[in-house]
Amino acid sequence: MLMLVNGDYVPQGNGLQSAKGDEAVLQRMLMKLTARRGQFPFMENFGSRLWTLDRLRPAERQAAAEQYVLEALRDEPGLMVEQVTLAENGGKASLTVNAVKDERRLTACPVAVTAVTNEKAFTGGLSEETDEELRQRILDSFQRLPNGANAAWYELTACRHEGVAAAKAVGKARGAGTVDVYVSAPDGIPSEKLLTELQTVFQKSREIAVNVQVKAPTAATVNVAVTVKTAEGTDFANVKTAVEADLAEQFNGKLLGRGVKLAELNSRIYALPGVENCHITAPSADLAANDTVLPVLGTVTVTEEA
Repeated sequence: MLMLVNGDYVPQGNGLQSAKGDEAVLQRMLMKLTARRGQFPFMENFGSRLWTLDRLRPAERQAAAEQYVLEALRDEPGLMVEQVTLAENGGKASLTVNAVKDERRLTACPVAVTAVTNEKAFTGGLSEETDEELRQRILDSFQRLPNGANAAWYELTACRHEGVAAAKAVGKARGAGTVDVYVSAPDGIPSEKLLTELQTVFQKSREIAVNVQVKAPTAATVNVAVTVKTAEGTDFANVKTAVEADLAEQFNGKLLGRGVKLAELNSRIYALPGVENCHITAPSADLAANDTVLPVLGTVTVTEEA
């Protein structure tokens, strides 16, 4: 096992320093806790989700940190995690993991674990584009070539504007020679300011004799209720937090014009660590796709299977 210090390998002579015994166990712990889970195509379960802590509310981070540490170290033979301590100060966070292996106590403090606390609410911005989203965007650019007059051109023009997460163009919305462009913001319904800015953009670049209106979509509230059976040795509170966070991440402005399928919701929840089985009781049916509608998350109720 190679030695890691502050996230970097330690040189030794013409090579790299290695670790043995308890030090090797600590190095494996540090690597698993520091590596970003889900970033390795052929090792999907390697690493931890600690890097996502800043997406959660401050009150939820300690419980989530405990769950993420257990996930990352689950396959370490003979290791028992005793305590996980998350300390935040000035927008930065430190994590200490106390564990026992073969009656010997080990303490690991992974680096690069940070959290951000905003005293005031902020607006705008987009989450980092995933590989799959980039792949789909490239495919769409070839399959739906904009020509200055079709729906693809209106949608592409809108999405290039800062603060737009998705766009849908509806031709002949108000009769011949009319186009309605529905847009969404990263956090859902767009502001009047954003709509006004886009209206100006299209007023300058639209086709001659075409009446273009930029509109906010209709919000369709989706209340989700799910019953979860947790895996043996898993804390339900941690699983509940993970389910709530996953649903909150899924319902964003990019859902404009898309439906909500119970099978997809169930599949995402079932794939979460610590979930042995799940059953969605609400909504009772799929929400059909509609170019003028944006599904938004309402209440989330997660109950433990008796």
